Amino acid sequence: MPWFDRYSKLEVLAERIINGSQAMPHSRPYMAALFKGLKFNCGGFLIHEDFILTAAHCEAYPMTVRLGAHNLSKDESSIQEIKVKKKDVFPHPKYNKYNQWNDIMLVKLRPAAKLAKGVNIIKIPKTDQDVKVDTKCSEAGWGKTATDGMTSDVLMEVPVKVENQSECASRKNYHDLNANMICATGDGIKGTCKGDSGGPLVCGKPPNALGIVSFSHRKSCEDPNRISLYTRVSAYLPWIKTVLKSKAD
Repeated sequence: MPWFDRYSKLEVLAERIINGSQAMPHSRPYMAALFKGLKFNCGGFLIHEDFILTAAHCEAYPMTVRLGAHNLSKDESSIQEIKVKKKDVFPHPKYNKYNQWNDIMLVKLRPAAKLAKGVNIIKIPKTDQDVKVDTKCSEAGWGKTATDGMTSDVLMEVPVKVENQSECASRKNYHDLNANMICATGDGIKGTCKGDSGGPLVCGKPPNALGIVSFSHRKSCEDPNRISLYTRVSAYLPWIKTVLKSKAD
């Protein structure tokens, strides 16, 4: 099968939350909203005062990062907005837009985020590690709440569970996974949809961002066979550390 047929099934634009619930306002202070001009584009998450982590396919200009938001249609007192220059955007050098391998990107914030009640950092793994099957996690975003719907003004969240990658691939008829991806699904018709890309897969206590929402292989967000794929953060720790260190000015 040629690549243009195989990858035409990928829904690689920002994912959304389907059949989730509204997050408690500012309960996820690490969440970032990325805008292309005035239009909401993707999610992201704060891992350092100077950097957010997101998906490489979320690169779009002009870019603005909004921190401390819950309702994107309101001017909340906790909001910090930072305009980003192209020189401060670092997609992974081996990102492949056709199969979404290495779908990870760092964005440097100038000025740095001011940590406060509504703006804070989420931890990422310290060592390379697999994410165990059946690990219970959650994801959040401002993406669409229906395939043909609008993006959400308020931050939505949904619980998901990590699946066995080989079983996930065979059962869902998607076979182009690699060890740097995580497969997860919600219970029933729950999960991400267009607009949630770049947001974190949050697992454990205290919460850690183990993955980045990357793509789904079915266009319909209500499809019961839909799966969400995430970039496994710990696989990229050497690259993350190198960028943070080299750009720490």
